[in-house]
Amino acid sequence: MASGSPGERLCEEARCPVCLDFLQNPVSVDCGHSFCLRCISEFCEKSDSAQGGLYACPQCRGPFRLESFRPNRQLASLVDSVRQLGLGAEPSGARLCVRHGEELTRFCEEDQEVLCWVCDTTPDHRSHHTTSLQEAARCYQIKLQVAQELVRKELEEASTQEANVGRKTVIWKEKVEMQRQRFRSEFEKYRGFLALEEQLQLRRLEEEERATLQKLRESKNRLVQQSKALKELAEELEERCQRPALGLLEGVGGALSRSKNVTRLEPESIAMELRTMCRIPGMREMLRKFQ
Repeated sequence: MASGSPGERLCEEARCPVCLDFLQNPVSVDCGHSFCLRCISEFCEKSDSAQGGLYACPQCRGPFRLESFRPNRQLASLVDSVRQLGLGAEPSGARLCVRHGEELTRFCEEDQEVLCWVCDTTPDHRSHHTTSLQEAARCYQIKLQVAQELVRKELEEASTQEANVGRKTVIWKEKVEMQRQRFRSEFEKYRGFLALEEQLQLRRLEEEERATLQKLRESKNRLVQQSKALKELAEELEERCQRPALGLLEGVGGALSRSKNVTRLEPESIAMELRTMCRIPGMREMLRKFQ
C-alpha cells in the first residue's frame, strides 16, 4: 500500500522492488515495473523459472524477456531528485550498532548478521565475507524470490496432487458402490433361485411321501384282512373243539381244509430310503467354506 505523504510516495517510486534501495540504472520490463539493471540481471541469471526465454516479473509475475529491458531515464531523473532532496534517508539512530554506536552498513555472510564498520574490522569478522547492506539485500532478495518461486511451484504441485487424491476418492467410492450393487443383485438372484429350488425339492419330497404312504396303507389293509380271516378261522376251530362229538365231526373236513389252505401273506417290499435328495449345484462347496 502506498504511504500517505507525497514524499514517502516518491521514495517508494524511487526504490527498487528487489534490493529495496534507490534505483541504479533503472530499466523497465514488459509489464511496466522497473528495477536496477544489476538486480534484474542477477535475478534472471539465478532464476530457473525461464520457459521459452520468458521470465516472471519479481513483482507481478508477469512474463518478460531479457531483450525487453528498456532504460527508464525519467525514473532515473526522479531518483536523482529524491537523493538531492534527502528524501527516504534513514532517521538518525534508527540503524546503529548496539556495541559500537556506529551505523549498521555491512552484512556478514558466515554469521548472517548486520555489522557496523567497527564490527567488520574485529577478529570475529575480519576473515569473514562481508558486503554492504544494499548488496546483501539485493542478493537475498533474489534468493528469496527464487525460493518463493520454488515454493509456489511446490504449492501448485501439492494442490494438483490433493485434487487428484480427491478425484481418486470419488472414483473409488463409486467403484465400491457399483460392486456393492452387483453383490446385492447376485445374492438376490441366488435367493430367488434357492426359493424356487426349495419349493421344487419339497414338492418332490411330498410326492414321494404320498406314494410311499399309499403303498404302506395298502399293505397294511391286506395284512389287516388276513389277520381278520385268520382270527375268524382260529375262533371257529377253537369253538369246534369244544363241541360234542357229533357237532365236532359235522363239517370237520371243510374246517381242516380251510386251515390247510391258509397262505401267509408276505408283506410288500417297500423301499424306506428317500430318493429325493437336496442337490443344488455348487452348494456343498459353498457350505464347506463356512464349516
